[in-house]
Amino acid sequence: MTETESLYLDGFRGIAALAVFLSHSTDPGITGGFLSHLGSFGDDAVMAFFVLSGYVIAFSAERKHRTLGNYALARLSRLWSVVLPALILTGVIDLLVRHGLDFRGLYLGDDAPYTYVLSGLFANQIWFLNVFPGSNSPFWSLSFEAFYYVFFAAVHYLHGRTRWLAAAVILAVAGPKIVVLLPLWLLGVLAHAIGKKSFGQATGWWLWIGSIAGVGIYYAIHAKYLIDRMVPTGERLDRFINAQLCAKCLFSVLIFMNIVGFRMIESRFSRLLGLAKRWLRLGGRYSFSLYLYHTPLLILFTALTYGGHGKWWSICAIYIGTISAIGVLAPLTESRRHAMLAGLVHIAAYFPAALKHRRATPRTGL
Repeated sequence: MTETESLYLDGFRGIAALAVFLSHSTDPGITGGFLSHLGSFGDDAVMAFFVLSGYVIAFSAERKHRTLGNYALARLSRLWSVVLPALILTGVIDLLVRHGLDFRGLYLGDDAPYTYVLSGLFANQIWFLNVFPGSNSPFWSLSFEAFYYVFFAAVHYLHGRTRWLAAAVILAVAGPKIVVLLPLWLLGVLAHAIGKKSFGQATGWWLWIGSIAGVGIYYAIHAKYLIDRMVPTGERLDRFINAQLCAKCLFSVLIFMNIVGFRMIESRFSRLLGLAKRWLRLGGRYSFSLYLYHTPLLILFTALTYGGHGKWWSICAIYIGTISAIGVLAPLTESRRHAMLAGLVHIAAYFPAALKHRRATPRTGL
């Protein structure tokens, strides 16, 4: 992966995380509906994360992690370095708000211990489960991501019948709600495979500009809601199939086109992205922390300023306080990733045979 492409993806991740943050901040209970028109961006941003994740995981598995053990430890250390602090942060803030502050109008979710355990083990969305730790609703997507990581590992690193048997078991445990969005994550894997081939810069420009125009049209005509009206819905159906699935597929295809197109024309943007290198790296480095820390922090600062709910000074305090707190927490927790990796490596030393599987093919294995 070239530096230009890496910078582009870092910026992409940062924008997606910011979109989720802004989407949640528009809740009437938090800012009184300020910037409410941004509320529809959050779900789409998660779909963008799925496609980006598939792309980055495919690259990492091919270039960085030659064995199943290396891959598994890298993924776990990356997830838990932010997930575990986020669980603690959520529990502490929810406890404080429930018993010490005014939280009228704020949804704090279920504070049962099992929601934290399931979320920490990424099992909070399998089959009919739909839980997240306390107020931290963004945790729903991590269960999806984690199962996609494991599925990819099975197909990429295992061999013969074991590969497909393991993959089938993983999908069976995950359940239909997670499985139905797997093709969207695999679009990222496909984008990585296609990105190695050169179809010419003209094709790249058509794909890249077309994807941007497509996203603009998608929002201009409110495609998500138009498509949703044409697809049968209902509580029983939503238990098996994600709501607004067709719209999510369309948006994910646009993100796929954008990534593939940019890969073909990246040389044209090297200087421009280089000028913004510091900020793009910052967005990529702390996007995961922004994603998992922002909801409980929004609730904390909303409760602290509830006397001025909906007023300009309260809204400013909520945004400034949340961003500032993340700015302090993110470097502290992200820096512990290497320590966590070292600890996991020490534990994995007791299971050497299980982690030495090398990748099944010289490419992606898919």
